[in-house]
Amino acid sequence: AVMEYERALELMPIEESVMYNLAEGYIFCERYKEAGECLERAAMFGKGADYYYYMGEICFRNREFENAAANYTKSIEIEKNEDILLKISDCYIRVRKYNDAERVLNEYGGESMGIVLKRAEIASLRGNTGGAVKIIEKSIVKDNKNSGLWTKLAQYYRKVYEFPSAERAVVTAMSFDKENREAELERARIKKAMGGLKEYREDIARIIDKIKKRYIER
Repeated sequence: AVMEYERALELMPIEESVMYNLAEGYIFCERYKEAGECLERAAMFGKGADYYYYMGEICFRNREFENAAANYTKSIEIEKNEDILLKISDCYIRVRKYNDAERVLNEYGGESMGIVLKRAEIASLRGNTGGAVKIIEKSIVKDNKNSGLWTKLAQYYRKVYEFPSAERAVVTAMSFDKENREAELERARIKKAMGGLKEYREDIARIIDKIKKRYIER
């Protein structure tokens, strides 16, 4: 794909969309210097949301997390995007700036599942897993058929040793989505945490067999 975009750029040297596609290809191939040069060429059309997003991607992959957050922030100030917002929060988490990670969610975020889970993650990283439980419990009141939320709630219940509540949460998660592999894994982890190492291994083996079977069928 990179070679095709390089040829396209030779034919259309001032085509902005081709420059961004090529930059994305370079980033995917870990050719960050070429990606940056490509973005600077695209900047002749103005520095829009895409420019700052891809600059953020380069910084993130080079583990320059605060620079990545700064570029991602400029991107969502031009064009709001929840996926990028979550990346900004994750950048701050990686440098343990949990206040900033939470601040950006409060400034730009809403109450979607992704935002709720990120807030719970921040609480847990601060050592307040009980707070993470409360965040998800509050969200489930509004969205009580969300299998992903129930699965995450089970995980945090397990971490605070509330095993009966964790088991009930997993059962509820799977009642809404029988194919929820993460819920199955969480059920196995709960058994392990309760001392059932044999049951944990048996469950993991069954999950692996299911995955293998599905892969063969496809």
